[in-house]
Amino acid sequence: MKEQIYVSLQSQSYKKSKSNILLAQSELLYSIKRIHKLKVLVAQKAELKLELKALLSLILSELKTFKHQLPNPSIPKELQHRDPTEKIVKQPKLRAKKKHLEIDEELQLINEKLQQLNS
Repeated sequence: MKEQIYVSLQSQSYKKSKSNILLAQSELLYSIKRIHKLKVLVAQKAELKLELKALLSLILSELKTFKHQLPNPSIPKELQHRDPTEKIVKQPKLRAKKKHLEIDEELQLINEKLQQLNS
C-alpha cells in the first residue's frame, strides 16, 4: 500500500491556490482553442493560395490568347529607339513669338506717344 500524507492548509490559502489552478487550466484550454483555430486558418490559407494560383494562371493564359489575337501596331522608326521614360519637350511655335514681339512693339509705340503727350 501507498503511504498517504495529509497536509493542513488555511482555508484562504487553499482557495487562492485552487483559484490559481483553475485559472491556469482555463488559460491552457483557451490556448488550445486558439491553436485549433489557427490550424484551421492555416488550412484555409493554403486552399485559398491554391485557388488564387489557379485563377492567376487562367488570367495569364487569357492574356496570352488576347495578345495573339490583337494586331501588332506599326511604330515609326523615330519612336522605336526612343526611351519610353523620356518626356517629349514641345518647342514653342514661332507664330506665338511673332505675336508676342508685335504686342511688345505696339506697347512701345503707345508708351512713346504717351510720353510725347505728357511732355
